[in-house]
Amino acid sequence: MGWKPRIIRGGREEAALPASASPDVAESSDAELVHAVLSGEQLAAELRRPIPGHDAFRVLVERYQGQVLRLACHLLRDSDAARDVAQDAFLRAFRSLASFRPEGSFKNWVLQITVNAARDHQSRQQGWRLRPLEEGDRAEGDIESDVARSLDLDRVHRLLDKLASREREVFVLRDLEGLDVEEVARVLGLEEPTIRRHLARARLRLRSLLGEAE
Repeated sequence: MGWKPRIIRGGREEAALPASASPDVAESSDAELVHAVLSGEQLAAELRRPIPGHDAFRVLVERYQGQVLRLACHLLRDSDAARDVAQDAFLRAFRSLASFRPEGSFKNWVLQITVNAARDHQSRQQGWRLRPLEEGDRAEGDIESDVARSLDLDRVHRLLDKLASREREVFVLRDLEGLDVEEVARVLGLEEPTIRRHLARARLRLRSLLGEAE
């Protein structure tokens, strides 16, 4: 597969969908679009022509590139690096599309790929590694689920580097991207209690850092 997604500033795709593409393509489900990419077959009998796989994948890129790019920006805090990681994530998704399970969530799947691409980028650039969770670590309290909304996001972004890597990922996915705990657990491959523990610790740490800055 030689096709490469082209992500530009603002999360838009450089090349719009071909003018001849049917509007029905954009309204198709993720699973239908994935099938079109893999098979090149038309999505429904009423479509005027078969939908080339690349055209169908462009719809998936359009559908999720904004969220992928935001996630990469939150994790890396570098817009140029985030664009590279977003493009890398979609390229990885395109190459691995046969492993996607139609009954699953394409959004969660591509966000998981994005997290992995961001980890790889930071590992290459800074020798960044995840800090393992030690046995016996406990949440330091129960923080309200809407705590992030009461924080100054600009200040939060500047403090994200002070979080442990896993805590940063959980906080970004849950409180900045708005995924629920179950979705975050699926994206990161962790159990829900572990997600809640990391989230509570991240929120407490940020509250403490914000208090110190005042």
